[in-house]
Amino acid sequence: MIPPDVIEGVLNLAAQAVAAGFGAWAAFRLEAARQARDAIAAQADSLREALFTLISQRNFLLNLDREVLQEHRSSPIRHLELPPLAINPGYQPLQLAKLTFLLKSKKSGLISELELADFRFQAVVSVLDRRNRLHLEMQSRIDASRPTGPEIPVDALPGIVGRSVITQLRQTTDGLYELNASALATNRETYDALASFLRATFPKEPIPLVEERAPQGSLPSAAG
Repeated sequence: MIPPDVIEGVLNLAAQAVAAGFGAWAAFRLEAARQARDAIAAQADSLREALFTLISQRNFLLNLDREVLQEHRSSPIRHLELPPLAINPGYQPLQLAKLTFLLKSKKSGLISELELADFRFQAVVSVLDRRNRLHLEMQSRIDASRPTGPEIPVDALPGIVGRSVITQLRQTTDGLYELNASALATNRETYDALASFLRATFPKEPIPLVEERAPQGSLPSAAG
């Protein structure tokens, strides 16, 4: 027969083991719950960050369209009239690596829409930069040909500047108008889709709003 004190000791050890195991399990569950909350919060933050980036990009595109492109849109010599423009280096691309969780959602196509919106914005900036360089090259050749004197007729420019430069300037200018319109349309569609996803997935999270009010200032000239 097992002595009562031995039985009691075994039961105490078993109780301690169960208590320790339950405590470890509870700690594990609490940590898992905390990590899940942190992951959800990080996803919501990444979505809001993407919306802010889209808003910033749209403001740039709108300012370019309303304050610069609109004035020369119908001009047959807009490629000559449109001045070179400074590009703000602070415009950042979308951080798509932070949004890969979208691939596991019901709206997995959003990641492709975001990639396209970002690509079209960066294309506008790239074409704008190339057009700036072409325009400044044209102006440099004009200045070299006549340090002082009367204005050069438009039809005489190809002979002074070079037909290739004028052709490239016209093509990049036309491309800038087309790309900016396309980038604006894609930005609006992508913002709306992403805002709807954030609202449906995280209903308590605030959503950054965008208002397309007329901008107060113009883009600065690169020549100035």
